[in-house]
Amino acid sequence: EQLPNMMLFSSGSENDSERIEQLVSKINKSNCKGIYLDLMDYVAFLAGASCIISPDSGPVHIASVFNKPVIAFYKSYEKLVHWHPLSARYVAILKDNISEITKEELIKAFQLLKIQ
Repeated sequence: EQLPNMMLFSSGSENDSERIEQLVSKINKSNCKGIYLDLMDYVAFLAGASCIISPDSGPVHIASVFNKPVIAFYKSYEKLVHWHPLSARYVAILKDNISEITKEELIKAFQLLKIQ
């Protein structure tokens, strides 16, 4: 609602399809889709993205290769210090549980990165 022109994609392998479809159905918006790509196609997909939102994992670091804006979720400050994105523009959100991240925190991250 706050970012009506943005497409959101939840990604993973075919093994993740049930979890991804559950997430997409919870969001229940026409601009949210699940995608299933092999690694090379996924890297190309991230290269074309305007922003990457991810827990501290591979997509954060792949996005850094392309200097994409990143919103990254970390469970601890130590992990953030050691594994922070190398992108010039990123916002890190520290939470013990990813499900505790609020919509307001994400909107603020988008605003800090000047993503519309």
